[in-house]
Amino acid sequence: SNAFIRTLIENLGFEKNDLKKTLYSLIQEKEEDYFVEPKAKDWGEPIKQRAAPWAKRIQILFVVKNLVQKFKQEREKFLSRFSQISDPGEKDKVMPLKKAFDNWDNLLCFLPYQIFVGQRPCMWWTRKQDIDLMKGTYKHGYANYPQMRQDPKLSFSKIDKASEFYLQENPYFPVADTITRRLKKLVQAIVRSESGGTLYFNQVSNMKESTLLSKEEKETILKVVCQAPLPEKEKKVDYDG
Repeated sequence: SNAFIRTLIENLGFEKNDLKKTLYSLIQEKEEDYFVEPKAKDWGEPIKQRAAPWAKRIQILFVVKNLVQKFKQEREKFLSRFSQISDPGEKDKVMPLKKAFDNWDNLLCFLPYQIFVGQRPCMWWTRKQDIDLMKGTYKHGYANYPQMRQDPKLSFSKIDKASEFYLQENPYFPVADTITRRLKKLVQAIVRSESGGTLYFNQVSNMKESTLLSKEEKETILKVVCQAPLPEKEKKVDYDG
């Protein structure tokens, strides 16, 4: 893997310095490790043309991995402190945060609200789907959306089963390119927040949308619309005949 990363770095242009720095940080070696010289021919001809997109995919996976691992660490710390609280009144005060940690609702609570509003992949997409997109990428890998849609622990499977969404050619489910653009947008926002030192999770995330409809209300409306029968085509009247 280290040889592959080095090969990517060698095939990146000078303008990709930030991307190169990220890749260098991923190289982990010990003194006793055998050094494998990076050679482009070992990875096939496409690596020269695909070095940049492949490197960006690795960068995205690196950011998502760090995000989830940091969240898990903070979650364990909070649950440890929560278990030591003996006062019922104090427990009630922090109970909303505990529920948020339990449901992962605060995974992206450090991002500004505007990030979630603009350029949503589809009409029913909420912050919950953004969170599950992070979780799904961490669990299933980059752009493995079919596996995410079938994962019962992610909200996508519930939306699929709400009507005929389970079909792969479902026109109501956003296409892979649209979801990937959303993933890249979120990752860019996460990187900016992390560089600014604002990566925190000890806040109850507001799951209400700007329409004042909750995620459950939107899902109900979507289910009714999708299960309604299509209107019959109007018959054309031939006035000349």
